[in-house]
Amino acid sequence: FVEELYVPSVGEPVNSGQKLMKVWIESPEILQKQADLTTTLVGATRSSITYEGAERNLRFFGFTDESIDEIRKAGRPLRSVTLTVPRDGTVLEKPALVGMRFSSGDTLFRTGDLSSVWVMAQVPEGDIASVREGQKARVSFKAFPNEERKGVVQRIYPELNPATRTIPVRIALSNTDGRLRPGLYADVSFERSSDQKTITVPDSAVLDSGSRKVAFVAK
Repeated sequence: FVEELYVPSVGEPVNSGQKLMKVWIESPEILQKQADLTTTLVGATRSSITYEGAERNLRFFGFTDESIDEIRKAGRPLRSVTLTVPRDGTVLEKPALVGMRFSSGDTLFRTGDLSSVWVMAQVPEGDIASVREGQKARVSFKAFPNEERKGVVQRIYPELNPATRTIPVRIALSNTDGRLRPGLYADVSFERSSDQKTITVPDSAVLDSGSRKVAFVAK
């Protein structure tokens, strides 16, 4: 059961080791795992194989260093255990409520580090040959139309989407100011490398007959 919440809402910035919530343990299995740890402390040392195995079992159930130290100091299984934030980030989802019962696999909090984000570009198959990993890309967001950001192509995915005839390309983008949010729509253009040459003409110079596009060259 969720006994107490220390982080009240979605959007809160959190730091590694910060208190997240206190939970009440009802599971006999988890209480027994704690008892196994306290039993090894009688006439055993922290470095013993028996102790390490009992500690490993508790970590399997999500117990942190702080919780294990708390059990060790108390010398008995604990009903209430405080869970902490595993790494710096922002709370993206918080289904947890005080008094709610949860089981293994239930999501109580979802946090993420948004200081760096991914932009997933859908590149037409006719253009994918000119895209390379490590290539620079310019990204503009509908939410910030006058701000262009620079990123780097991290991954070109191996499968083509048969419905759109596009290939996903992942671009890494810095978000130290925290303004970029998951789900924003973006336009992407890729910078050509020095060995990639192309000829450009004005749109008005292209004659489109419907079956082909032609540009005349004056000689």
